Amino acid sequence: MSHNIITIAAEYDQMSWAKFRSYLLDVKIWCFGLLFFGSTVPSYAIASFAPIILMGGGRSVVQSQLLTAPPFVASVVFALITAYLCDKTGKRSLYLIGQAALCIAGLMLTGYAQNNNVRYAGLFLALMGCQANIPCVLAYQSTNIVGQSKRAISNAIVIGFGGFGGIYSALTFRSQDAPRYIPGLWASVACEVLIIISTTFMGLYFVRENKRVRLGLRGPIEGREGFFFTP
Repeated sequence: MSHNIITIAAEYDQMSWAKFRSYLLDVKIWCFGLLFFGSTVPSYAIASFAPIILMGGGRSVVQSQLLTAPPFVASVVFALITAYLCDKTGKRSLYLIGQAALCIAGLMLTGYAQNNNVRYAGLFLALMGCQANIPCVLAYQSTNIVGQSKRAISNAIVIGFGGFGGIYSALTFRSQDAPRYIPGLWASVACEVLIIISTTFMGLYFVRENKRVRLGLRGPIEGREGFFFTP
């Protein structure tokens, strides 16, 4: 991040009703909210229902509870690695898409693999993908939103969508679908597909707008000299 961008982020930005209304009309903010929603759905679902899924493979209650911990530990390590790579490369979109695809692969293994060990491996992949996307989405929106007041509104909307993700996961993982929860898994897959599609369009838009600024085809992004989107 350049000195100019740090200065922009640190500028005092008084909130007003006019600004508030304009922020609510910015499609980017709502897209970031959808990305966060899609990331939290499988995370909430797996945290709540992984023990039951594991018990469906013939494991005891104690074994199932203990076996839920390693996938979360692996997801933390994976998230730290991808966070480092995102900052190193200055990219976000490709990592979001790749991690969503990883989550889909894990969900499919968990739902349809016949071997219990393979299903357990699916939990690792699914959690690594969705858990890494949670901080990635937050970084994606914070680096592409300009101004303190606008970032405050964006953060509130994005975090709110994360709460909706918890409600959605609870409604789609129904008790009558235990122990495999196939409808719930597909609901989570749909959210990951939403991430892939939305991020693809947003990434292409950011690249296009950055290019137009550099070619002098448009003015500074959001009126801020030196600011460029992080694709």
